[in-house]
Amino acid sequence: MATTTYKTTPIRLATMADFTGGWNLRANAFQLGANETNDLLDVDIQIGGGFIQRNVVQPWGGAGLAGVVTTLASFHTPTFSQVVAQCGTHLQWSSGGAWTTIGGVGISTSAKMRSIVFNNTLYMQNGVDAPIKWNGTTASQLGNAWANTMGTENGQPNNGLAYDNNMPTASLLAVHLGRVMVAGTTEGTNQYPNRIRWSHPDFAEDWREQDYID
Repeated sequence: MATTTYKTTPIRLATMADFTGGWNLRANAFQLGANETNDLLDVDIQIGGGFIQRNVVQPWGGAGLAGVVTTLASFHTPTFSQVVAQCGTHLQWSSGGAWTTIGGVGISTSAKMRSIVFNNTLYMQNGVDAPIKWNGTTASQLGNAWANTMGTENGQPNNGLAYDNNMPTASLLAVHLGRVMVAGTTEGTNQYPNRIRWSHPDFAEDWREQDYID
């Protein structure tokens, strides 16, 4: 029986001068424009057009883990990338190799940690223990003192001074419009499950006592 040989489809290059075009799922491929495609691999489409390379997934080893991982936090700065894990009463970090325990802080297992990255510092809360900050090498627990006067912040980034080391204990935290926001606070012996607080602008460790809504 004769063997049919098909010619290889040549690669066609096109120069795009703007972000129009992209992925098109119309059934009729002949309706595709010169700057459109019906098949994309390992890329994500942007809302305004164009695409970026998709983030990849790779397995990480479990060497050195202190127990079952209950939460994970991604910590990226201009100089390094880490993953921080909550394992029982321990916090541990890894950059792809063996896991290392973060010393100097202890946590309970009654609540899961939540985290944000603000000014190249990882802040972690679980609503029970004192808030924790981690800069990639050193961890410390934060206090709850108020900073009621704007303009007296000590921890402005890159001014060479120490941070002020205070943040309300809360169950949730997020970054919004240059401030750290926390919700579900515990203040002294009182719990405020519906309270939202926000920090001084650009200062994660300075908080006014009256800056909140219930």
